[in-house]
Amino acid sequence: MRRQNQRGPSGGARSRAAVILVALVALSAGACGATPYPTPTPAPPSPSTPAYTVHVLNVSGPAVEVLAGGRTVATVPCGGGTDIRSAEAGLPPTPYEVVVRRTDDGSALGRTNVIAPADMAVQVRDATVAFGQAFTGGPSVAPDACARWSQQP
Repeated sequence: MRRQNQRGPSGGARSRAAVILVALVALSAGACGATPYPTPTPAPPSPSTPAYTVHVLNVSGPAVEVLAGGRTVATVPCGGGTDIRSAEAGLPPTPYEVVVRRTDDGSALGRTNVIAPADMAVQVRDATVAFGQAFTGGPSVAPDACARWSQQP
């Protein structure tokens, strides 16, 4: 009957196993404090990308959020307006999608694709959205135009 070696693997095999074990422990220890999915930060427009503005006017609609590339860049109440400047808001590089949605229930009122950097106008009226190049004449808000939206929960 042959006698088996009870001492285990040779010294070379043990040292390789030890090196692998130390490497695995080091990798797992380093991964404990790491964020598995880092949050992307929008890059400001490059010097070659011209600055542009998205003008938003909510004439008589419910309060809305404006999303650019999936990120909220403005919230506009009924009767309010804002200018979203590309450099300050960190708008994503073109092309990207602009979505206007209600703040109360999140339903989308309108969406459009921005293909090239250029000034754009977004106008909300009675829960509908119009996208264009510029406002013409600056629409006025009637005194009671927002009353029905402010009464909703």
